[in-house]
Amino acid sequence: MISIAQHLDPEDIFAEIRMERQAHRGAFLLLEGITDIRRFSKFLVEDCSTVNCWGKPKLLRVLELVDHYDFAGALALADADFDRFTNDLQHSANLIYSETHDFDLDCIRSGAFFAYLEEAGDHEKIAALGGAQAVLEFVLEALHPISCARLCNRRGVITCSLSDLEWDPCYSPFKVNRGMYAAKALKKTGLTREAVEAMLSVMAAEEEENHDLWQITNGHDFCVALGISLREALGSRGKQQTTGQEVEMHLRLVYQFHHFDTGAVAAAIREWEAQSETFRILQ
Repeated sequence: MISIAQHLDPEDIFAEIRMERQAHRGAFLLLEGITDIRRFSKFLVEDCSTVNCWGKPKLLRVLELVDHYDFAGALALADADFDRFTNDLQHSANLIYSETHDFDLDCIRSGAFFAYLEEAGDHEKIAALGGAQAVLEFVLEALHPISCARLCNRRGVITCSLSDLEWDPCYSPFKVNRGMYAAKALKKTGLTREAVEAMLSVMAAEEEENHDLWQITNGHDFCVALGISLREALGSRGKQQTTGQEVEMHLRLVYQFHHFDTGAVAAAIREWEAQSETFRILQ
């Protein structure tokens, strides 16, 4: 069901916040969407109100209005995505970016991944691969070609659409078939051998840059790859249990306050609370 609220302009969202302030004396936490609301709500004090901004572009525009009008008590959390690579980070005292590429990957890095793998994986298969830490590194490294393609797409070097590309058939633990991936990506825009070779060349050049895997890897991609791996390489779970969305949901459920509270985002929120002296976000 499509919510009417998702069609609100940033100005409308900010107007609603200002209206709510007449009765609400606590903080406002601006988030990109419902999954982040589900992720963070369990960590918040009772009088912190979450605001669904329906995507990162709207969130950043709402934040601009917060800053412009000196609206007190509103803090925004945003996925960094590729903004650190492209120098597009927006600067505000009321904005905190994910420590890694996005909050899904923050969750994975926090230790929640190990708790999830302990529950969902086959201990013998994981041990044979070198343990959970080795598995984590295998998945990140395996996704590097796809991550580099997405970065090139963001920079406009690769122009075909990758956002909705179903690349699952191109992945087998722990490797991406680059040729198949490029062919699937180019299928709608002109699939020729020359086009595939050109895309593979661009990807290969980007891979040589030795990127920080925590900054370049998309959290959803990680969950898709992990789910596929749990069907045979890491476990024996069914396909319906291991879609990217299912893995993301399970990781959010595993993600507890002690995982979150030791990370850089929580520390930045504590600092914002100390600076405000009035408003509380975290328990």
